[in-house]
Amino acid sequence: MSVQIICGELMTGRILAAVPTTESGSSWSTVLNDSGDVQATVPLRSLNPNTRETLLSYLEPNRCFLGAVTDAGYVLEAGPILPHGYDDATGNLQVKATGMHGHLDRRLAIAPPPWPSGVGRTALSWSGLSLGTIAKRLVATALAHPGGSLPIVLPADQAGTNERTYPGYELGYVGERLRQLAEVEGGPDIAFQPRLTVDGLSVEWVMRTGTTADPLLHQVGDDWRWDRGAVRGPLRLLGVDRDGSDVASRVFSTGDGMEEDLPIGLAETSELTDAGYPLTERVTSTNATEVSRLDAHARAGLGASVRPWQTWALETDVDSPALGTYRPGDWASVSIPPGHIYLREGTYRTRILEISGDKSRKVSLKLAPTMEGR
Repeated sequence: MSVQIICGELMTGRILAAVPTTESGSSWSTVLNDSGDVQATVPLRSLNPNTRETLLSYLEPNRCFLGAVTDAGYVLEAGPILPHGYDDATGNLQVKATGMHGHLDRRLAIAPPPWPSGVGRTALSWSGLSLGTIAKRLVATALAHPGGSLPIVLPADQAGTNERTYPGYELGYVGERLRQLAEVEGGPDIAFQPRLTVDGLSVEWVMRTGTTADPLLHQVGDDWRWDRGAVRGPLRLLGVDRDGSDVASRVFSTGDGMEEDLPIGLAETSELTDAGYPLTERVTSTNATEVSRLDAHARAGLGASVRPWQTWALETDVDSPALGTYRPGDWASVSIPPGHIYLREGTYRTRILEISGDKSRKVSLKLAPTMEGR
């Protein structure tokens, strides 16, 4: 299986061309609840003048996108081109694109114009919905602005018990608001998964959100399985990072307000102090004003803070399982054989946080073991 870099028009998703790259001049990554990227090194000097001129018009920052596509038709990541860097010594152009989540980091969560009394007096407000549907409404509102349309496929509505109000004077970005929804206790994963349209001529981004019953985005069916040396999933463990800097027994979450009027949420546990660990504390912040919402943010922070954060870096090949069939958020089982110098023998359940690769047949994975495996 191989990966090709393509480019196209962001507002329509129409694919314009395959992008020629140097031998080692392309890479891509896709990240859970955040924006991945696509990078290409284009050998401009080796192209004939007409091809070069046309291609440069297809690589316009902001107007055009880059995408990484497998020969099986899976779009691994795609989004707007931002920086360009030309090196006259080599004749190479460096082009980098961010995923769609990154584009929404530059779109404001405000009502579409006109604003007769000024944007600061407007507000977006929803109630009786799931958090995932509130996320959808934020994106739909951004798409409704003049010139704001994008080929994003929105999910169906889901009822719930949540409400959110976003005053116009906050001028918050949609991407930031989406992350805040994901970070609350029980908050949904949110992804913008690119795919080819049925005719194969365009790319569209499918907005996926977790539900109230199942807030995590993951595959349907068994965990993906990687076993060192096994035919189903040969892998190489590259390293383990373990970071205890955010471990806490008490988490405060602050909202919008000043001095004595600052609303503060709290969550705490004696699990660590009972086991002989000294008290440590964390403070997080969000734009909420209701203490109940701030308590939910604090509980979510505490749930992630009672063990050191641990990530595993792995390398596997593009065929085991096939690249494009698994995504960030999916569950994976990784078997560690006896005699490993750092990890205990056993099968660990992990969650895929990030997938990245280049033109080689190797794929890099970043996984996080579940709490009991840390």
